[in-house]
Amino acid sequence: MIAVTGCSGWVGKYVCAQAGQRGHGVIRDDDTDGHRLLDVTSTESINIFVQSAEASGATAVIHCAGKAHDSGIRNETARKMIYAINATGSQALCEAVGKTRIRRFIHVSSIKVSGDTTLGKAFDGTEVPDPCGDYAESKWRAEQAIGAIGRDTGLGVMIIRPPLLCGAGVKGNLRSLRKAVLAGLPLPFGLLHENRRSLGSVRNFADLLITCAMAHAPGVANGTYTYSDSRPLSTRELTKQLGQLAGIRTYQINVPVSVLRIGAKLAGKEDLMGRLTESLVVDGTRLRNALGWVPPHSLQE
Repeated sequence: MIAVTGCSGWVGKYVCAQAGQRGHGVIRDDDTDGHRLLDVTSTESINIFVQSAEASGATAVIHCAGKAHDSGIRNETARKMIYAINATGSQALCEAVGKTRIRRFIHVSSIKVSGDTTLGKAFDGTEVPDPCGDYAESKWRAEQAIGAIGRDTGLGVMIIRPPLLCGAGVKGNLRSLRKAVLAGLPLPFGLLHENRRSLGSVRNFADLLITCAMAHAPGVANGTYTYSDSRPLSTRELTKQLGQLAGIRTYQINVPVSVLRIGAKLAGKEDLMGRLTESLVVDGTRLRNALGWVPPHSLQE
């Protein structure tokens, strides 16, 4: 039996489905209509959820719930909510779990805790964290607090930092890129062939989280790990593959990177252009080896 938070979210839905397919019962944090029952900013709500999970025989909690993306933050109230949910709320949930017979806590963090770009060496979870922005900083604060709880209580804590995930239902920049490719629009990525960015399949990630929750190998219970399940792709290669898999010819114009960056600056899209032109390579080998886990799906799938 596994307790899952964020069941109504994109990753959480896949985790619940995967758990069922693998024969595990799930204690959800939403009702049959998808309404959220767990409020991580409420001590009472946390206690009710954790006590119910323990009474139902849960052996692990997979914590997917969180407030995503800080790019839209425009005021102090929204900023405080990021920290209340991602940092303080995650800490409170883990503390409550640490007081029960549940002995494993899997925390979904973000590769943005490691940093926004890689220069030479891939991120593998052993690097000095370099979070940039409130979202990444809130996740880093949560990691520190959760790690300390694990050391103090003996709770098995695994912190996983995934990169950009892809799959049915994806939102954000990857969804926008997919729409542009499917529309047959000419794209200015012809010269973006030297950058490298790691992706992960949301289906593979869900399978991995279930494996983490059920793992009993010595040395696997505690630690911070990065996740990726395929080789990194350049922006040009990613765009080309999206077109090929959809049976659509892509048109990529050779626009110099310097020109793209100037245009992005004028449009107030510097962050987006950074993600399109720079590298963020993630090495998930350490986690895969620790679990003996093999991704069940290819990147093309």
